[in-house]
Amino acid sequence: MAEDSNRLKDIGEALRICVGSADYDLKVLKKQCLIAFVVLVEGESQKYVGCIEIRNEKVVHQARTFCNHSFSGDLEAVFDQWLKKANLQFHGNFF
Repeated sequence: MAEDSNRLKDIGEALRICVGSADYDLKVLKKQCLIAFVVLVEGESQKYVGCIEIRNEKVVHQARTFCNHSFSGDLEAVFDQWLKKANLQFHGNFF
């Protein structure tokens, strides 16, 4: 989970998504949502590859990659496994 607004800004910049904006800072501070992120580790390098917005502690509102694309391929498969393990629901991406 993103632990502070600096992490949200880093994720937003890396993925070119709005999670780094002040709107998300406020949502997280007000406990309206949680932001989880996906990091790809290759050797000693790490790269943000996904961002997940969770609402009501049980529903994934959005799962996005670079430039707001939806998860696909291996990332989608890992995401599906994580949803089941975390007992979360996902009804598709919303804008």
